[in-house]
Amino acid sequence: MAVTVQLYVPDPSGILAIYGAGALIRLERAQIEITTLPVLSGQYLYEYLDTGGSSTSQYRSRYSNATNTVQSEYGPTWRPGDVRLYVEPAELAALLGRAKDDQMWPVCRAITEWIEGVTGRVFDELPDTVLLFDGDDALSPRRFLVPQGIISLTTLEVAPITGGAFETVPASEWFLRPAQPEPGWPFTEIVLSDVGHHVFSPGLANIRATGRFGWSPGRDDIRDIARRLAVGVWRERASGGADGATVGEDGTRTISRLLSSRDRETLLRYRVKSPAVV
Repeated sequence: MAVTVQLYVPDPSGILAIYGAGALIRLERAQIEITTLPVLSGQYLYEYLDTGGSSTSQYRSRYSNATNTVQSEYGPTWRPGDVRLYVEPAELAALLGRAKDDQMWPVCRAITEWIEGVTGRVFDELPDTVLLFDGDDALSPRRFLVPQGIISLTTLEVAPITGGAFETVPASEWFLRPAQPEPGWPFTEIVLSDVGHHVFSPGLANIRATGRFGWSPGRDDIRDIARRLAVGVWRERASGGADGATVGEDGTRTISRLLSSRDRETLLRYRVKSPAVV
């Protein structure tokens, strides 16, 4: 497999000032360095095709001088499969009628993260095929909500306690609900049959599901909203209204005021709601 790894450098001039001409981005996969990329003045976005990586590989990076005698701290670890864009920089450039700019990438990324934060959903297929859940979060001994979404489920296993042995639940004893999701929506709940003996017991990481999770990619309404927001944010930045896409100390992006009432209603329709437990 191969995966394209993208790295964004917010201030390349600042990095060159600290680490000097020949400053490098040192990229690691699984804590092993796989390549270095030269930091260039005026270039914010860098890409590397890792032929040995995948969407679930763990990456991290740091900066150094040319001889690797001065190094920065590592940035956070990330996986390419967790980096999504509901609007691409090339789309934003086309909508604005201008050339693509490296600075468009963080705008597109901020819009994507904001939409996911508001709705509590990821509108794309997740890279993981095996997920662990806490039995403590079950709605009842036979109902478990999966707000991430389930595209398909092949195997369900449960353990009676934290760290207990998993037992496979026969496919005839579990059901995905709603039985007929809205068009384009995934399943969002696992229900155990009342004729089987398996239950969702209290515990941590004692429910294991194997399948495809998230949403089938390409929701036009979400991508349309992302495009409109990205255009609005970019134009505010260009006019000096940088607060249109700011990130506060709590990570909240103040983009909501750029939403039309129609787009706001659409996002609220997707928002994860806490079900009543009776």
